[in-house]
Amino acid sequence: MAIRAVDGHLQMAMLNYESELRPAEDFPKGTGKVTARNLQLAKDLIRSWSEEEFAFSDYKNRYRNRLVEPIDAKVEGNDVVETSESEDEPAVINLMDALKRSMKSTGKKPGGRTTAKRATSTRRMTKPRKRKSKAS
Repeated sequence: MAIRAVDGHLQMAMLNYESELRPAEDFPKGTGKVTARNLQLAKDLIRSWSEEEFAFSDYKNRYRNRLVEPIDAKVEGNDVVETSESEDEPAVINLMDALKRSMKSTGKKPGGRTTAKRATSTRRMTKPRKRKSKAS
């Protein structure tokens, strides 16, 4: 998020590209009064969250550019050819096959039971006793 003063306005932007920002003239100037306390709070917040100069023009909207390129080509009368993505798709792993390979490497049969006996308790399970509440 970026907060900056532009032509007498406080402008706040969140993950916007330069082409998505509207000029300050598009917004009416406020006529309300600001208390000294609120003004100081705003200044403190802005100062504590501020960084070096930030230029929206340094960031390009690659998604929008990829979307607009074939549209512009079609408008100009060119044929649009779909191309495959340059990014490799992640390999899909079949979990059952991976489990079977893992079981083969350990020498155990899938679905088999272990030979260790389960420890049994000799203590009988009972319901917890209710405590008597103290009178106040």
